Amino acid sequence: MDNQKVILVTGCSSGFGLLTVVRLAAQGHFVWATMRDLNKRKTLEKELDRRNILAFIRELDVTKPASIKKVVDEIQKTHFHIDVLINNAGFGIAGFLKT
Repeated sequence: MDNQKVILVTGCSSGFGLLTVVRLAAQGHFVWATMRDLNKRKTLEKELDRRNILAFIRELDVTKPASIKKVVDEIQKTHFHIDVLINNAGFGIAGFLKT
C-alpha cells in the first residue's frame, strides 16, 4: 500500500475506537490501538482475528503523561513518526438531569 499511515487511536476497547481501529487496519495502515485497561482487549482481538488483520494493542491512559510517553516512544522507535492521532478516549455517564 503506497499511502500507509502510522495511526495512534485512543479509547479502543469498545465503540467508535474499536470500529475505527478495525476499519483502518483493514485498509492496511499501521494502527496502534490503545486503551486504559488491557483486560478489555478481547473484543478487539476477536474482531481483528476474524478479519485476519493486525493492529498493535497497548495500554495508554491519556491522563498519565508517563503512559503517553511510553507508547509514543515505542511508536517512534518502530516507525520513526506518527501520521495521525485519533484521540477517542473518554467515558460516558448515563442518567437523568433534574433542573
